[in-house]
Amino acid sequence: MEQSWAGLFREYILQELPVNKITPYFTDGFGRPAKELYMALGVIILQQAHDITDPETLRQSAFSEQWRYALDITSVSDDASYISPKTLWNMRKIVTDNKPDSTIFNQTTDTPAKVFNSDMSKQRLDSAHIRSSMRGLGRIRIFAVTIRKFPVNMKRHHKRVFKTIDERFIDRYLTKDASSCFSMVKPSESAKILDMASSDLFAILSCGMPTRL
Repeated sequence: MEQSWAGLFREYILQELPVNKITPYFTDGFGRPAKELYMALGVIILQQAHDITDPETLRQSAFSEQWRYALDITSVSDDASYISPKTLWNMRKIVTDNKPDSTIFNQTTDTPAKVFNSDMSKQRLDSAHIRSSMRGLGRIRIFAVTIRKFPVNMKRHHKRVFKTIDERFIDRYLTKDASSCFSMVKPSESAKILDMASSDLFAILSCGMPTRL
């Protein structure tokens, strides 16, 4: 493990993460205890690095020996390695809304560069794509939840209008597995799916919907 990417991440990156940038958004003694912040930040970075979906990210953090080593998870208890979907979403929202993502990007690239004595002047480094992917995943969830609730209320109060909605939207957003479908998006696919979801919402709103539900 020490010779793999997990060892590099654990030794040189994990402890350099700007946890101080997000601690103000958590209050001691209020609500449920926050997941260990170094681990939580590490998880969202590894998700971006490996370009994997939310469910796969949660699975890797819970069961992958490499991830557990990289995140310095030494306890064998489920509580030590398990992260709920809500925790993942909330942490990603805090990072993107309050912009410590640029700091994270710089620290996670500058540290390995120093370790390996790399010449960074010959490479184009830009954190914009990381910020875009993180925000895209959050916005996809907002669109999916909104689109799901909107037709449900439409069906309840305006059945005639509901029947004019294209069935493909019903299948995409109102079926039993619709919610989980949108958690299966990789960071690299976020822009494409976000474009689809926004177009779907526009199409639904164009179905002759009354001004008020």
